[in-house]
Amino acid sequence: MQFTMPSNNAAGAASTVSVIGSPVDANQKTSQATLTNAAYTSSDPTVFTVAVDPNTPNGGIITAVAVGTATLTEVATATEPGGAEQQIQGVATIVITAVVPPPLGPAAALVFTFGTPQ
Repeated sequence: MQFTMPSNNAAGAASTVSVIGSPVDANQKTSQATLTNAAYTSSDPTVFTVAVDPNTPNGGIITAVAVGTATLTEVATATEPGGAEQQIQGVATIVITAVVPPPLGPAAALVFTFGTPQ
């Protein structure tokens, strides 16, 4: 899996995105296992960092640092409905791209903004 994001957001700050892993079985079908103890890592923190998302159980927040490519890894404990537990992991390639602002062209038309009818 690959995910691409810009290095900066519209305000010029480092781009961030939330991430959460979901368990799948060997056939890539949704699993009924519940995840706990999720831990995320970046293979290259000079490209992006990843931290725990305090608002999302088992979630993380990726923050762009510089243009480049690195690997996101999540390791978690999967507990099956019958109680069996095992460590599972997932990986994704994260690509941080440079933000190139679109060129501004000459005025070509008018658009309208309407207020609320009274």
